[in-house]
Amino acid sequence: MSNRRLLRPSVLVVLTGLALAAAPQARADEPNHRRIYNALWEMEKARDELRAEKGDLGGHREKAVELLDAAIRQTERALREGRVEVRREPFEEHVYGRYRHHPHAHHVLLAIKDARADLRDARHIPEREREQALRDLERAEHEVEEAVRFLR
Repeated sequence: MSNRRLLRPSVLVVLTGLALAAAPQARADEPNHRRIYNALWEMEKARDELRAEKGDLGGHREKAVELLDAAIRQTERALREGRVEVRREPFEEHVYGRYRHHPHAHHVLLAIKDARADLRDARHIPEREREQALRDLERAEHEVEEAVRFLR
């Protein structure tokens, strides 16, 4: 009987320790989509900047806007299919200090690269939706890069 009394607190301590050790691990395993949320925000802002631009940016403005729209839609769809909340998170204002003009059109190139890296690793998002989002992001990135060359 006395052995059982000694075992009860020991088992309780061990179980409590296991629960505490597992809790931070579970949080660390949760996917972090902040860079994807940042890219969604940045793609919308870049799209708005390009739409407001008067010139055709070497013939790339309209196509860049169209491909940004497609990338936004497909990224949102991929997140929804992966049962992930769709939202936007802005960057902190200081990230735009390096750009003399059209900060979103310039910075979206970095944001898309980061989002693509995170999407590649997001195995909880169905492959078909994830791969389409990656293709759409790549196409938008390329076209925006071409359009940015003509911005002044």
